[in-house]
Amino acid sequence: TGAMVVPATFTNTENKRIITNLLHLRKTSITVTIGKPFIIETFADWRVTIETGTEKIMKVLASQLPVEYKGVYQNEAEANHDRE
Repeated sequence: TGAMVVPATFTNTENKRIITNLLHLRKTSITVTIGKPFIIETFADWRVTIETGTEKIMKVLASQLPVEYKGVYQNEAEANHDRE
């Protein structure tokens, strides 16, 4: 599609933490990380574009997160981060 994607991640937003702080009338500090914009590559087959685009987005987002949030993308995120 040629659309620019600006990756943004939010951390410290767990429901239990926010609800507990809300019940005690305390502020909750969150972290917002804005990454380097990128363009998703397009292919003749739209299915390939969606599949590769989704993988790229997930790997970039995971690279911006702390280890405990990365899940199945932990190894891919580290490899993606090393290439930048």
